[in-house]
Amino acid sequence: MKVQVITDSNLRWVMNYKISNSHWLESQNLKFSSLSDLQSPDEFDINLIDLSSENLWCHNYSETTSINRIKDIQHISQMVMRKKKSIVIYILPHNTNYRYNKYRDDYYQKENLKNLPDLIKFVCNSATPKDNCIQNCLVHENTTTKIAEQEYKASFFFDEQVEPLTKSQCGEKPTTISFGNDIYHTTLDVLKTKDKLDNFLKYLFPDKSIEEKPEWIKEIKILNDEKLLNTIEECKQEISKLNNRIADANNQLQENERIKSILYSNGEQLVEVVFSILEKIFSYNLNEFVDKKKEDFIIKKEKYTIIGEIKGITSNIKNEHISQTDVHYQGYMDKIQEEGKKENIYQVLIINPLRNKPVNEREPVHETQINLANRNHCLIIETKTLLKLYEKFVAGKISVEDCEKLFTEKQGLLKDDDLIIK
Repeated sequence: MKVQVITDSNLRWVMNYKISNSHWLESQNLKFSSLSDLQSPDEFDINLIDLSSENLWCHNYSETTSINRIKDIQHISQMVMRKKKSIVIYILPHNTNYRYNKYRDDYYQKENLKNLPDLIKFVCNSATPKDNCIQNCLVHENTTTKIAEQEYKASFFFDEQVEPLTKSQCGEKPTTISFGNDIYHTTLDVLKTKDKLDNFLKYLFPDKSIEEKPEWIKEIKILNDEKLLNTIEECKQEISKLNNRIADANNQLQENERIKSILYSNGEQLVEVVFSILEKIFSYNLNEFVDKKKEDFIIKKEKYTIIGEIKGITSNIKNEHISQTDVHYQGYMDKIQEEGKKENIYQVLIINPLRNKPVNEREPVHETQINLANRNHCLIIETKTLLKLYEKFVAGKISVEDCEKLFTEKQGLLKDDDLIIK
């Protein structure tokens, strides 16, 4: 029986073995692959996809909605969907730490996975074909399951309406389940040692050595086989439609969360999201803009040029923020004068002030700063106002031309009333 273990753990040490010896691995019919470089599942009898590795549960951004390796996970789902005959076992996470909000080489925040049930469900289902996704969130409870005198620990159990294949010793909580198609889910620590893995596989597949079913047996229908197969197919189609709707809604929610981050973020994360908004509301590609540590962006069209600064700060807006925008504006003016060019140039400060406070508790911008912006012919746009502008744009209540007028005709502080286009 050939087995592939697909994991994000340190591949030098898995199951208490140093696995650098390839001859030892071959003798055990056991191969270890990384999530990003695995063999085709059909080259093995059994494939174990390890979603329990602590290395997997981390995210560079400050929201707790995904993981860095989500694309690798989604690719695995496609490979499993295309498999012809092999068995796939998903090893679901333990109550490890989820690390997020990375800065340089360290993560600033962490949270126990037991407090993030929706995240666990999203990641696990991203690795699984739709017909085999878990429908409910995992339930946190530390349990012990006994299989042939060996004890297995688990941090979660399943809340699914299917017959469990393994249950906890006390309380009989489901710890291994299957929805069919030779795909299994377990919360047990089956990769702790090779003996534990062998014992678990022997329990699930005691008759693995018997002769496999021939292909022609599938053509023989008895009793109510046809009716049952039709019922299964109809249910699968309904489940697939619902899962597609859920996946679409989850994807949109993630995108909305990314957009909302302009209300609390700063630095590159803030700039990246603001860029994506500006590209849409101006129908303009900022990919070619090169940050030379001067202005944060330039939007240059036939009728106008907008010089922009983007900031996220914990204080309210200060004179220096407006003055810094003006410095970039004056520098650009000097440049085009030297080149003998003429352009209609406007300066805009897009800023996320008091970013650590809830939006409804933030103090208004002081008149002193608004007056300075008016004197400098600078437009201040708070990110909360930019978000409202973007919502109106997506809803079709504001056009690209309306956005251009707001950015080039307004100065001082852009207010909510300015977004009412008559």
